[in-house]
Amino acid sequence: MFSSHPSTGEPFTIIEGAWGLGESVVSGSVSPDYYVVDKRNKKITERRVAIKNIMHIKDPKTGKTVELPVPEDKKTAKVLDDDDIIRLVELGDVVEELYGTPQDVEWAIKNKEIFMLQSRPITTIKRKKETKDKISGGSSILEGLGASPGIAYGEAKLVADGSELGKVKEGDILVAVMTTPDMVPAMKRAAAIVTDEGGMTCHAAIVSRELGCPAVVGTRKATSILTDGMKITVDGEKGLVFEGRREGEGAKAAVAEKTVSLQKQTCDCN
Repeated sequence: MFSSHPSTGEPFTIIEGAWGLGESVVSGSVSPDYYVVDKRNKKITERRVAIKNIMHIKDPKTGKTVELPVPEDKKTAKVLDDDDIIRLVELGDVVEELYGTPQDVEWAIKNKEIFMLQSRPITTIKRKKETKDKISGGSSILEGLGASPGIAYGEAKLVADGSELGKVKEGDILVAVMTTPDMVPAMKRAAAIVTDEGGMTCHAAIVSRELGCPAVVGTRKATSILTDGMKITVDGEKGLVFEGRREGEGAKAAVAEKTVSLQKQTCDCN
């Protein structure tokens, strides 16, 4: 849960949840349910119930974390009811007030009781810029969750695992089922990130925001629709991917802006 919007700091709480332990949400191996709540009036403004195929649980015999398929009756069932959502928002408000800054909170619910597992400051909030750079013309070929704002154009490079990181050159667009910590060097070279799975709190989203790199996650089928060398435009705010160049000045400047940003900072992203 983000107690305020993680890119703009606006007063909207963003909550993601899935069945079982939180590892699947953080790693990006599952696309979680997604909720947005206006903190000013506690109204749920957006709700996306995802298809949740896997879950992580603690094996009672070994004590180790294991991955299991989600039971059929839970795959498309909502993880949180409205009461759970509002109680989480209220918890986020308390923690944000306590620490004096918007918080990134990991939580769990068991038998309707909420547990706060950890909380840390959101470090990716930037002042929202007024821009006229809007994508116009043509229909998108992929839709997902806009996890890190910005527009970028480049060649898609599909990465299945660490052995393929060399495929991603400066200005390419990294496409994967999900990202892992060993992909960070390639993510730093990429102009944008697109994944099949994941939400606003997954590895791909968090690292992309740290890098100032546009990202669209949870598309479900990026790795099956996109091919190596395919020229695409990524809108990381709207969560859309277009074939070919679809841009104003923003897309042409995306790689240069990201390069300048990286020269000014070192990012300890994992």
